[in-house]
Amino acid sequence: EVSSFKCSHCRAFHEKTFPRLRSQYVDTGKVRWVVLNAADDPAEEYAKIFAIARCAQRQGKYWEILDELFRVAHRAPSFLEDAITRSPVIDRDELDLCLRDRTIRAGVADDFAQYAGLKLKGTPSFIVWKVGADGQRIETTIAGAQTLDYFQRVIDEMLKLP
Repeated sequence: EVSSFKCSHCRAFHEKTFPRLRSQYVDTGKVRWVVLNAADDPAEEYAKIFAIARCAQRQGKYWEILDELFRVAHRAPSFLEDAITRSPVIDRDELDLCLRDRTIRAGVADDFAQYAGLKLKGTPSFIVWKVGADGQRIETTIAGAQTLDYFQRVIDEMLKLP
């Protein structure tokens, strides 16, 4: 999944569709879900929210803080950091240290470069793939926050392939 915190369609997907996909496919071990957080605007690479997301991931709290990241994405950076650090989910001291870590900023830059290299038409976008029995990668792309039924059809068809 390629997703941006300021994208209203990305937020809607995570609030309405993803919980069902997660329980049906991810939690059951049928699908491994990977998220690439980036934005269409390369200047967003310097937005603190992407670094905070990486730091939450480092603490193993990405999924627990995701709704809050979407909720506060349009707020000023100072409000954003304050809102996240008040969350009981995140260790504030560890977050402060993490945000000063240069590898976090480099990781965000890598995420944006990877997104640019994918040449997708926007967020959210989803690349669904598996390695077939012959070792070849089978892949399809879903553009936009489609319906739950649509995702289920695409994933179920991919799971049927040898």
